[in-house]
Amino acid sequence: MLVPKSTSCLQMLEWFEANHQIVDFPLPGDIVFFKYPTNNRRTNHVGLVTNVNSATSFSTIEGNTSINSNDNGGSVMSRKRTNKNFVAFARPKYQSKDQLNKLLAIAAGEVGITEYPPNSNNVKYNTWFYGRQVSGKKYPWCAAFISYIFYLLDGNKEIKDQPIRPTLKIGSKGQAVKELQTLLNKKGYNLKPDGDFGKLTLASVKNFQRTKKLTDDGVVGPKTWEALCTQ
Repeated sequence: MLVPKSTSCLQMLEWFEANHQIVDFPLPGDIVFFKYPTNNRRTNHVGLVTNVNSATSFSTIEGNTSINSNDNGGSVMSRKRTNKNFVAFARPKYQSKDQLNKLLAIAAGEVGITEYPPNSNNVKYNTWFYGRQVSGKKYPWCAAFISYIFYLLDGNKEIKDQPIRPTLKIGSKGQAVKELQTLLNKKGYNLKPDGDFGKLTLASVKNFQRTKKLTDDGVVGPKTWEALCTQ
């Protein structure tokens, strides 16, 4: 095992410490642990080193981060970091340079994946880890992202990159309803994308479900979303 399957930065760091894999200076492919003043844990954020820029600067790919700040930004992003807020570097025991390069390519392919809805922690990495959709502040996912890319490195089947969408029904409101209405319009319906799941949207959903031989209950769950997103 190159990296433990975990959603805990601290648990991951302690695993590397127990296996004597902490290093003084980073290389591409190393795991970097950070500490930001949001709680009292030794570490509360983790990323993958992709390049060493100088003695005090390195580039990373990180889950649950943003481009312009150190805050939870809800996305997988490439970042430039310095030794500020740095806790430790850990070096997985890659079997070859090809394996290392494959891992870096996998991580790069995840850049831009974003939790949905924003600020929810509802993202495919948590769904993979927990085996179900989760949301809320107690489900941060920077460590789950690291575990996931190493899971893919082992040749396991990747879950779909479709964003995780909420179940919608009559009375629902918001951006997800606008997306639903826009997708229905692409299928030939004529709805105003106003974000309000009313009677016209309900009738369109039921009609669409019947055309796809789905249960025409007017509830937009995973099967209906998948059918809407299929070309």
